[in-house]
Amino acid sequence: MALKVINGVQNAENVLVRIDPLDLDSLPESVLARTEEAFGKDVTPLESIHQMLDDVRRDGDAAVLRYAKLLDDSDLEDFRVTDAQMAQARDSVSKELRESLELAAQRVRDFHEATMPSDWVDRDKGLGELIRPLDRVGLYAPGGSAAYPSTVLMTAVPARVAGVREVILCTPPQRGQALNPAVIVAAEIAGVDALYQVGGVPAIAAMAYGTASVPKVDKICGPGNIFVSYAKKLVQGSVDIDGVFGPTETIVLADKTANATFCAADLIAQAEHDPLATAILITNSQDLIDQVDYEVDRMIAEQPRGDIAKAALEEWAHAYHELPDVQVAGLVGVGGVLLSGAPGRGKTHLAVALMQEVASPMCRARLVGVPDLLARMRSSFADRDGSGEEYLDSAMTADILVVDDLGAERETEFAIETLYRLIDHRMTHELPTIVTTNLDVATFSKRADGKFSRGYRADPIYGQRIYSRIRGHVGDAVYVIDGEDYRAHADGPDQYSVGELNR
Repeated sequence: MALKVINGVQNAENVLVRIDPLDLDSLPESVLARTEEAFGKDVTPLESIHQMLDDVRRDGDAAVLRYAKLLDDSDLEDFRVTDAQMAQARDSVSKELRESLELAAQRVRDFHEATMPSDWVDRDKGLGELIRPLDRVGLYAPGGSAAYPSTVLMTAVPARVAGVREVILCTPPQRGQALNPAVIVAAEIAGVDALYQVGGVPAIAAMAYGTASVPKVDKICGPGNIFVSYAKKLVQGSVDIDGVFGPTETIVLADKTANATFCAADLIAQAEHDPLATAILITNSQDLIDQVDYEVDRMIAEQPRGDIAKAALEEWAHAYHELPDVQVAGLVGVGGVLLSGAPGRGKTHLAVALMQEVASPMCRARLVGVPDLLARMRSSFADRDGSGEEYLDSAMTADILVVDDLGAERETEFAIETLYRLIDHRMTHELPTIVTTNLDVATFSKRADGKFSRGYRADPIYGQRIYSRIRGHVGDAVYVIDGEDYRAHADGPDQYSVGELNR
């Protein structure tokens, strides 16, 4: 399968920002045909969503049961899962599966207990916050084409940790089948109070408006396909929602050292959720794209849901961007790069792209703006809270660092000491550092030599301690961003000229 490739950062950004997770005009023909079969030729997907919401709001359980039959081929008289069904599911799952679900639930519980917010009150300032749980939450777990007990755990367990009084769950069975027992057991482990085997838009409507069987909830949480997401958007206001997520989206960032098999597996694992799933690989290596192409073809053929994954991967693009080799070689070889150019030339974009080029997946990579750093330090010093020192320390010790907008600061003794600590530490320990500046190369060199233009009021030691330290570290790895905006021509080195530092 030949995956689409997009060259250049700007072109890739243009594609990504135009992706609409709720674009009903991009539905596959199979989905459109199913909608036409269920609702008639003249009913659009959006109109079908409105129709289902209105029907459930008006007719309650009768509409829910009618759509369960129409959409999921479920012949139900009562869609609430009974105690007998719970017991049957409990007996049908293996000991290993139940233990795995219990372990996963405990890990989710541990995380959310550790991050649970608490009340606080500052009586001197008259400020405070009271944390109170919602009364009733409705959860949604997809299930029409595959079972997701993990979604049950990751929505129900946090609700229980938060202290929600009542937790209900709606999830559909696979078409023409009974509800997956693993989902039922996961709901029991997570502490769900009531489980309803109904899905799609009718489930969202039932929880939003309430029926004789399904109580109206305060908030609806959980993922779903494009119809479910659109329904959540439409009922917002009648009920709170966690967000409008749309079909699955994932981006894999990888360089030439990445394992192509792992990249392909991550893409397929998300793409198999839905034909509308967006699975994107962003890399600087054409070789990796070729290898991932091969692995995707090989692995899809072995997957039971390979057709769905293939449809999703063929629809969305992999982004490819290659940086000029000389700049990467400069960063790796001497430990630093200086990017010089007028404002608006895309220096920060290039610096971040360079940082991503050389950073391994486990690197602690940071971008620190000089004005922001100094402002944080001043504020922290005034408040005596230590946050500024923590921020500076994280920049000093980062595996790779972008120091953005050097030269924009006011040259004060405070700035000298702060920036010298940062620059001296990184240069002394030869930590990869990218510095961007609006200063031209000649002005930068004058400051490094302690020579300033007329009217420049800073002490020469400022330039000698900061600018000369950088000059000595980066050597000839100085790049002047000339001509057009770098972002408009991000896939080639034509917009760069090398400026030699005067010594």
